[in-house]
Amino acid sequence: MLIYLYGPDAYRRSAKASELMARFSKKNPPVLNEVFAFDDSLTTDQLRQEVGRCLAFLGNQSLFGGGVLAHITELKQTTKELLGALKREALNEDANRLILVSVIKKLPKEFAFLEKPPARIYDFPLLSGKKFVDFLRDEAKRRGLSVKPIFFDQVARQYEGDLWLALTELERLSLGGGFQAGHQAPDFFALIQRIKGTSALSTRLSALTMALEKEEPAAIFNVLASLVSGETKVLMADYDLAVKAGKLEYDDALLDFVLGGQLFSEARL
Repeated sequence: MLIYLYGPDAYRRSAKASELMARFSKKNPPVLNEVFAFDDSLTTDQLRQEVGRCLAFLGNQSLFGGGVLAHITELKQTTKELLGALKREALNEDANRLILVSVIKKLPKEFAFLEKPPARIYDFPLLSGKKFVDFLRDEAKRRGLSVKPIFFDQVARQYEGDLWLALTELERLSLGGGFQAGHQAPDFFALIQRIKGTSALSTRLSALTMALEKEEPAAIFNVLASLVSGETKVLMADYDLAVKAGKLEYDDALLDFVLGGQLFSEARL
């Protein structure tokens, strides 16, 4: 089964992907699970390696009745072999296989097969107006918060379309704070892309600082790890092992990542 998710509303798209993966994993334990990213920063060799890794994984069969789950988070580059594999998966109705393709922009016409049954598709445009406010009201209710109507009006005026920042205000409210008018920070995923990118060290450090003001270090680490590939994915796995072994904290690992591995190398496994 292949499911195609696209749209600029990264919050709802990510939440839907998490929901689908959790439901699949519950129904099909144990699960073979891998994340792949074919972003435009990959060199020709790196793209070939990542495609090879993906094709090898898609060739796996279910173990002991369990499932196979592949999460493709970027498809800015492709190959004939990868296109062929995805076309086959789009026609595969095996309930023990789940292939998620989750991207910001709708893919070009060469990927039109992702929109045809039996593949499934979900679109996540940015919410605005009443839909944006209604979503915030539902989130507040789900979190058990009693919120005055003026709060939703203030947040909608400040952050309409950016659910990451709007929900940060709900979190602040749940901790006893109030709405901070005039505060405008970059989109969470834009910060992750800056941390992940190759820009100046000062820019990456600034992005990490702002991201840590929005989310817990573990959440930032997990999102970042899902977006990298190749040798960087191996590095993130090493950090994760070091954290779980008690040799690092996630914020230390994030700082080390931004600094290019200059600090805590002796703690890696």
